[in-house]
Amino acid sequence: MSYQIAIDGPAGAGKSTIAKRVAAELKFVYVDTGAMYRAMALLCLRNGIDKNDEKKVTEACDAALVNITYLDGAQVVMLNGENVNPFIRTQEVGDMASAISVYKGVREKLVKLQQELAEKVGVSRQTINAIEKGDYNPTINLCIAICKALNKTLDELFWEAE
Repeated sequence: MSYQIAIDGPAGAGKSTIAKRVAAELKFVYVDTGAMYRAMALLCLRNGIDKNDEKKVTEACDAALVNITYLDGAQVVMLNGENVNPFIRTQEVGDMASAISVYKGVREKLVKLQQELAEKVGVSRQTINAIEKGDYNPTINLCIAICKALNKTLDELFWEAE
């Protein structure tokens, strides 16, 4: 039997932290699809592309190669052959990622890359399709709603007592 878990929520809620811990505990492959959007955002920032210029953003993304590899169990985001992990977690990159992720061309490119990755590492296409469509597990959405109501991150909510 195959399991997929998709976690949705606002930036900074602790989605990646929770996902990494759950994946490690369950021996699942962790894929941070948001990091792929951040890599595309970094590409646009480095090339001085305005976040409102959908055509240029899409063209840049079409020409880019984003991949996720694993080194000693840690996820490494590669952009055109460069490890961009040290550069993709800034506020500026996050803001750009949010802005460009709404563009159809960007989403299509990244979904295609995510599907290719899924075939390589055994992540189900169903998971990626669910993430892209917004078909999330209601339990996870409930956790996100609780976090919002309590003004806490998922990390704070689940691991505060440790």
